[in-house]
Amino acid sequence: MQIDRLLPAVRRAEADAAPAVDLGGEQTGHRILVDTANLWFARVRPLLDVGHRRRLEVEEQGLWRLAEAEDEHLSEGHIAIANPATGGALVAGSLTHERMRMRFSVRFNRQRSTVVEAVCDAGGMRLAPGATLRSEIAWLQLGTDALDGLDAFGRAVGGLRDLPLPPTPVGWMTWFAHCRKIDPSTIRHAAETVRARLPGFPVTHILVDDGWGNREERISVEDWTTTNQRFPEGLAPLGADLARLGFTFGLWSSLATQYRGHAIAQQHPEWLLRDADGRPSPQHWDGGLLDIYNLDPTHPAAAEEIRRVYRAFAAWGVGYTKNDFTEHMVRPTVQHHDPAVVPGYEVYRRFFQVARQGLGPGIALQACCQNLPASVGVAESCRIGWDIEANSPSGNRHYARRAGTIGARWFMHRRFFISDPDAACLGEAGGLESARMRAAVVALSGGTVMLDDPVDTLWQPGWDLFKQLVPPSDQAARPLDLFTAGDDTAPGRWGLTLDRTWGRRGVVGLFAFAPATGARQTLDVREVLPGCDPAAVVAVELWSGVVLPLVDGRHSADLAPLSSRIVHLVELADRPRLLGTDLHILGGSVELRDEVWRADTRTLTLVLERPAGVTGQVWIATPCGLPASATADGAPVAVHQAGARVLRLPVAFTGSRIEVRLVWSHPG
Repeated sequence: MQIDRLLPAVRRAEADAAPAVDLGGEQTGHRILVDTANLWFARVRPLLDVGHRRRLEVEEQGLWRLAEAEDEHLSEGHIAIANPATGGALVAGSLTHERMRMRFSVRFNRQRSTVVEAVCDAGGMRLAPGATLRSEIAWLQLGTDALDGLDAFGRAVGGLRDLPLPPTPVGWMTWFAHCRKIDPSTIRHAAETVRARLPGFPVTHILVDDGWGNREERISVEDWTTTNQRFPEGLAPLGADLARLGFTFGLWSSLATQYRGHAIAQQHPEWLLRDADGRPSPQHWDGGLLDIYNLDPTHPAAAEEIRRVYRAFAAWGVGYTKNDFTEHMVRPTVQHHDPAVVPGYEVYRRFFQVARQGLGPGIALQACCQNLPASVGVAESCRIGWDIEANSPSGNRHYARRAGTIGARWFMHRRFFISDPDAACLGEAGGLESARMRAAVVALSGGTVMLDDPVDTLWQPGWDLFKQLVPPSDQAARPLDLFTAGDDTAPGRWGLTLDRTWGRRGVVGLFAFAPATGARQTLDVREVLPGCDPAAVVAVELWSGVVLPLVDGRHSADLAPLSSRIVHLVELADRPRLLGTDLHILGGSVELRDEVWRADTRTLTLVLERPAGVTGQVWIATPCGLPASATADGAPVAVHQAGARVLRLPVAFTGSRIEVRLVWSHPG
């Protein structure tokens, strides 16, 4: 089933055709966002850079590999084409993802045109006489800003998603901290330590990753309702202990996969997805796994096995499940039991639907190592990037690719699902600047916050950074230079506009993801505070506490390798305003509960919330000079001049809420 020529030409179709959509300028300036739809890769590339461009090609089994191409891009779920020089942009995507994958083919002719086609892939499904199969719904926007178009596309998908989303998970997980060397005492100790080290912070989840199952080989286990020798009592006692500590018990599994030597593959090969000859169809990827198969959730007995396992999870007290290695189920060429189900997306979605039947209500599903569009509406949360790895030279080398993919999918958060940027690894090995950079990426993603360091060896700056991450803002920052960063370069400027009832503020993250070269980044306040008066904007940098000079609303910074700068911005008018805090990386996005200015008494009142015992700094932008008095919960507090129009004052929380009041006696 095909939707041909979604747009016949981006510039000009054939020589004798009327112009279609002109993005302006030459094709050499056009850039395209392509997405693999799984966690591996989403990236912007020059449209015509044939010599150095790599094509994303879908193999038969539905996974992606990189190969050379001469005149075509392939993308799944959505594409965006932009000319940054002119501002012209086209964004196209699939609004629905119920049964079929929608792929976008973008072919270009160097002299004349770019042709976009959208194809709904039904996997070769044969329809019975008189039967019908409707395509997914295509979405198209032409405009002057590709980021606006992607944002609108995300909101449109979110408007159709009928799965309510719970609060964004915050917690600690076992994977990078301990890999598979876990046991109940290690997990209980970590949970108790997290509670003791983070009193009053909204840390809600403990995620037990791989290492609890009776694994024999590879990634599969023999029976997902039994545990290995390190968990002799099973998982129910651990679930009860975590509940007593106030945590939601999260559990990893890869039930979708079955190793060929295990009982199901040996005794019930009919429960597995099959090839054209009726034999179990093995998974393929660059790492091998050729002897791993997938359950067929359309087979009644296999579906009951899935329900049985997830019923056991629910009985153990699990409230959050991480489901790994599910993406191989989207292979469009495999055979399955129910002929009424479309190969690929619908089979994948059936797995999550059957899992939910076993779990019952109120237990969240996370898709991991998955297909993102197919997860919309069947999983509450979804990983949006490759494993970031722990603090290591290898992890640092590849962090730019991970961060670039996370940034390119900013428009999905809490629209498609809750985005998971992977763990917050904040250990000492990479140094303070690297830990800050990783924390900033998680904060600006707006998504899941999971600490993943050993709790007994995590250095104090790591704990402090984690405190600055929670709770998440639930609002994802835009990668401002997504379409202007160099080829294979992750976006280095991420911007977040915070609109609150008391006013608008901006946060900009500047990054140098390269482990060797560093970067020079320039922020422009108009990118996050559109329509502002640049001369009235005030800026402070979080990590250093330095008030930044702005020249026509711009500031340039030379960043060391693997480092970041977080800049808080506010536009001054005729009254003082909160500029930012160091209580949270996003400085005021979650901790500021109210801001009131009374012109008659020249009084600014701020209401801030953080756990008792927290101390920090608050920056105030003001045209009024130093205040005549300042108090925090009625006690006098010293105010310092931090810059020409910026004040700094310390705050200390004796309870969970503090009221800061500044009074000016006369205009500045």
